[in-house]
Amino acid sequence: DTLTALRALAAAPRLRIVTHLAAQSRTTQELASLLGLSPSVTSRHLHQLTQAGLTTAQREGYYVLYSLAPARLDEIATALITLAPRPED
Repeated sequence: DTLTALRALAAAPRLRIVTHLAAQSRTTQELASLLGLSPSVTSRHLHQLTQAGLTTAQREGYYVLYSLAPARLDEIATALITLAPRPED
């Protein structure tokens, strides 16, 4: 499960999406414009992030608004911290 999330974050466009979503929720079209990508490519990246549980999608009329899933990001951070060696006391 953690590996799926890390793989989802392993692409520069997806990391940039996470950075933009950290500031505020956005639509596919907004993110595509910010990233300089087509909406279809941006949508594929968002799909991977959503499948990994890193983002959530909420329909608002015609648009889908994407947000980060902070609890999932906390889980990944905790998993990574447990991998780090602890200094000897």
